[in-house]
Amino acid sequence: MTENGERLGEVRDYEFDPVTFALTSISVPPGMNVVGEILTIPGDKMLSIGEDVLVVAADSVKRLQGAADLVNLPVA
Repeated sequence: MTENGERLGEVRDYEFDPVTFALTSISVPPGMNVVGEILTIPGDKMLSIGEDVLVVAADSVKRLQGAADLVNLPVA
């Protein structure tokens, strides 16, 4: 979920740095999120990781939605 309380979906994949074991990104597939596109959230946008919820910065989702909007622009 975002820091604003918006539910994004369920994490289905994650990546770790092989040297430091730091969480580097998470992925939420289409159908499991409210955006309808694959969400990939970088590790530096993760604010809090709890037992049942992961909180991410709201601006990371806006950028992803904006990028999806650019891909879906009508062709003139």
